[in-house]
Amino acid sequence: MPARRESPLTTKDAPTELRSRYRESRRFLEKGDLDAARRGLEDLLSQDPPASLRAEILNALGVARHGLGDVLGAIEALETGEALQAEVEDEDEESWGLLLVNLGTAYLASDQPEKAQDAYRGALTRLDEAAAGGMVAAQAWRGLGRAQLALGGLVYERRAVESHGRSLEIFEAEGDRSEMAVSLNLMGQASLVRYKWSEALGSFRQAFALWEGLGDLRGMAVASNGMGQTYYEKEEYARAMEYFEQDLAHSRAGNDEAGMARALSDLGRAHAAMGNWSDAEEAFDEAFALRRGAGDRRGEALVRWARAHMSFSRKDRDRAVAEMESAVEILRDLGDPDLERAERHLSRMRHERPGPWRRYV
Repeated sequence: MPARRESPLTTKDAPTELRSRYRESRRFLEKGDLDAARRGLEDLLSQDPPASLRAEILNALGVARHGLGDVLGAIEALETGEALQAEVEDEDEESWGLLLVNLGTAYLASDQPEKAQDAYRGALTRLDEAAAGGMVAAQAWRGLGRAQLALGGLVYERRAVESHGRSLEIFEAEGDRSEMAVSLNLMGQASLVRYKWSEALGSFRQAFALWEGLGDLRGMAVASNGMGQTYYEKEEYARAMEYFEQDLAHSRAGNDEAGMARALSDLGRAHAAMGNWSDAEEAFDEAFALRRGAGDRRGEALVRWARAHMSFSRKDRDRAVAEMESAVEILRDLGDPDLERAERHLSRMRHERPGPWRRYV
């Protein structure tokens, strides 16, 4: 999520009324009334505020737009704000760093990991020059780790683990156990991509323990899923199912339908890998119903994709192709970054001899 913090940037050159209205919009933002915040901030921009206040308004507007799902609008506001920062006399490096963290987050959401990496690195440079660390720096390191993992490749994947480790150190120094758990979970994900099974399991277990101590059911579900994914990649499907079942149980206890859909999809994959076709079908059907009920079109596409894999491994090419075509159509409509990979899988299902499930995951 975009970082939020009341900026220390002085705006004494701004009229008192504009400063008051800006603070009001910030309060809407902090309370989660994003639409009210957006309207107030956009109206403020039309009043031609001085550059120092304008940069702050644009930063807050970027956060509000991102929260409302307008990622491109968020990027436009944040890029304009960043350009303005250079024009502000005695610019505040910490505020600049915060804006760059928010810009990096928006770039990641729009599938631009290289730009995100540059933004997070710029944020860390600004924060270092301001001798400012703390939570904003931790968020910058975390974002950098996400961007590096998205860039892929052995070098970036190793750096991602290191970046998440830096965020963990800061959150630990701050005594924030919830954020420590998030960083540990991300370290587990980065280790999983690198096939470092023991490191991944260690990170997920530590994250689970922290979330358990906090009574965070959703966090416990996420960490359980990470352990399940690790055993799935190790082809220890029975162990994977144990953790996917835990994911489902914690998600149900936390009334988290998205988590339930995730767990059911993964249970379906594990059942299919073990040849338990009817159990897999049942799990996929439940997952699909939850995704559709929530209006989660990408989630629907991923369930269809998983069904296609299962059907292909069962030598039902017609059903596999039909499910995969539906998945590709949805991903194309969404402009999803996984579209290219989905299209490759569809081509293989159309032209190659059916193979084992694992080959197409």
